[in-house]
Amino acid sequence: MNLSLASSIPPELILHIFFMTKPHRTPRDFIPDSFLPKLALVNRTYLEVARERLYTDVFLTGHGSLSTKDVVCRFLWTLQVQPSLTEQVHGIHYGATDVEDDEVRCLSDAVSRIGNLLRLRIFGFDSDYTSLKRLSQVVQSLHTLQEFEISTFSLTNKYSSIFCGLVSFFEMLLRWPDIRSVIVHSQTIGWERNSTFSLSEAIPSCCTKLRRLVYHSAEYWEDRHLEVLSRMAPELEELAIGGVLTSENLTGKGLSSALEAWLSSLRILSLHFPHSEKEAGVYDKFRLDSAITQLPELRVLDVGSAYLRPISLVRGPPKLTTLDLSIKADEGHAAELADVLRDPLALPMLSELFIRLDTKITQQDIADLYTLCTRRRVLLNIRHVSR
Repeated sequence: MNLSLASSIPPELILHIFFMTKPHRTPRDFIPDSFLPKLALVNRTYLEVARERLYTDVFLTGHGSLSTKDVVCRFLWTLQVQPSLTEQVHGIHYGATDVEDDEVRCLSDAVSRIGNLLRLRIFGFDSDYTSLKRLSQVVQSLHTLQEFEISTFSLTNKYSSIFCGLVSFFEMLLRWPDIRSVIVHSQTIGWERNSTFSLSEAIPSCCTKLRRLVYHSAEYWEDRHLEVLSRMAPELEELAIGGVLTSENLTGKGLSSALEAWLSSLRILSLHFPHSEKEAGVYDKFRLDSAITQLPELRVLDVGSAYLRPISLVRGPPKLTTLDLSIKADEGHAAELADVLRDPLALPMLSELFIRLDTKITQQDIADLYTLCTRRRVLLNIRHVSR
């Protein structure tokens, strides 16, 4: 391209073109962009555009001959020598591989320098108490945060330790008035005893912008946590909770009350506590048929027959488009689901049906389901899962 012509193009247009041509990252792609530094060398206009794109969302992980610690420390050094860059950074995405000494400390120092951080993703950290406590304190102080994702597992699936306790997690929510999305991966948040903070201190409607909560570390959740969450975030649209449930204090009554609180807002719901789902009498413990089928705005439902019987779906939800259901064929659930599909008034907007089976299903049941879905123009996918 003629450089004089390139210089005449508005930087905003150049940036828009780059956004359109750049392929989307996968969720676990933390490799820094190698093209933008080269682009910055073309001319001053491209330098401004490349710098804005490069520092809007910073990706920190090892690549080439550089370890993740090298990348994090270089980023910290850059912020130290060019403090003005902190105003451009809106997202930090850190993916650990083999965590080295002082790596998390450098990460904490870098994050603490960003005054208007909107997005933070952390995959992996070390188990050193001092550095982890410092990181937790820094994260809690990010008052402008809108999106947060945390996993104790590194990009190489190495387990580190618990990031913080459950009560500390609620304290964080209290300090994020603009938070919109929170994703907590499995085994990342633990129990916290003898805390000075009480859930009764939670401020109603303090997280009115929170729309998405994906929490796969709900091992220690109880009814009171859901009750407080429903008061803190009354406009939640997506709720996914799961884990290896260790508490007997999370009940169907507590879940039903929370779902009732989100009656007018909830659009996506996923419930999975795999070990509990296999226990005898688990359906009698939860019994969420009425609470789930009465959700008027629900579009996507991902649950198992441990929480509701398939036949109850005759009553709704009325706007459901995608159903991902785990069933037990040997308990007649396949036949119940077929009866739902035969009813022309049941689930009128359904377009996708995913069935997970942990028991064998007869060929006749499979044929019936495919026939019924074909008539209703519903995409059907059946898969077997191991117990």
